[in-house]
Amino acid sequence: MRISFAASALSLALLSGCFFGAPSTSDGSGSSGTEGPTTDADTAAFKKLSADLESHRTQAMDKSAMELEAAGTTVYYRTYPGKDPIFHRRNADGTTLDYGFSLGSGDNANERTSDDLVVTAQRAGDHITYHVYDAHVANTEKGLADLPAPTDEQKWWAYAVSGSTIYVITTPTDKTGTGTAIWSFAPGGTPTKLFTLEDAGIKVGELLDFDVDGQTMMVIESGRLWRVDLTTKKAQYMQNKTEIAGAVNFSKDGVAFEDSTGLKFFDYAQNGLRDLSAEIQASTYQIAPTYKTSHYFYSATTSNNFTRWGSWIVYTGYAGIFAYDLAQKRVAPVLLDVSNDLVRIAYRYPVVTADGSAYLVGLTSQDGAVGADGPVYRTSMKQVLPN
Repeated sequence: MRISFAASALSLALLSGCFFGAPSTSDGSGSSGTEGPTTDADTAAFKKLSADLESHRTQAMDKSAMELEAAGTTVYYRTYPGKDPIFHRRNADGTTLDYGFSLGSGDNANERTSDDLVVTAQRAGDHITYHVYDAHVANTEKGLADLPAPTDEQKWWAYAVSGSTIYVITTPTDKTGTGTAIWSFAPGGTPTKLFTLEDAGIKVGELLDFDVDGQTMMVIESGRLWRVDLTTKKAQYMQNKTEIAGAVNFSKDGVAFEDSTGLKFFDYAQNGLRDLSAEIQASTYQIAPTYKTSHYFYSATTSNNFTRWGSWIVYTGYAGIFAYDLAQKRVAPVLLDVSNDLVRIAYRYPVVTADGSAYLVGLTSQDGAVGADGPVYRTSMKQVLPN
């Protein structure tokens, strides 16, 4: 299951990303990572591979679709006809659902999703109301829940959705009690306090964000990443030595994340941290001799530079979107960036649904620079990745 952190209301500062400087001649603009003069044969190999991969590519949405997130076989996204976003759902069969409820106005817009629920928080005076909507219909509220509002600069308490359960974390106030408390409720139910992060063994500094999948909670605290078992009520530090600087994505076998030095994976079974950026660079894969760094991990944005599908980490490279097999330690291309006399397309923000449909924003321009926006393309991981 793919879960990616967004910036939380717990911190008014966004989780900032930084650029990882792969050893290539790239100037940081997302160039193809070539080394030395490119031969005609290498250029031909690059173009042939690009064309082969593009044969599986179709346009899924126009450039108005933004901030993609996947849940099950669904892709959620926002459009901005004005300052207030409209929320949408794209199903596996290509049909779309335009929601009729509000996510909030301007910078107050917010949501968290599962395959079945869309939740949004609204502040009203001294309390926060969490509205819970049925994700399968346009405008049906399944329930709401209230908690006392934060008394500091937080707009609302950070929250997450897993299946049909909503989780909220509050920091200490007179009305919420001592400790950094975890609450949960079902649609139409009343929030119940479970335990505190301090009970789990975390000495909380600044709580930045969290998310939940089943009985596993991931917490970003003062830049550190923690795994919290909601059953045993115990926390484990994920050993990141520098602050989290981008997306976090966790499954039953481990958690992938981006910190200020690149892409990492904490393996639960091995109880150890893997440097995926280094593993990718150490692989024998190359498109062609003068494109041998094109597949290196590239921290292209301060948002989602990678996602996961099965054993594959799908990530932004210097020349497009690539995938890295955690089990077999092999690299495969997904889509290569396009750059010619007519257009430049730089693929960013990959998300992959459970059925293997990959959605990527193709930032498009005609002036040679990386574009500001572009349509959303779809490709099939089952068709482009090796068995």
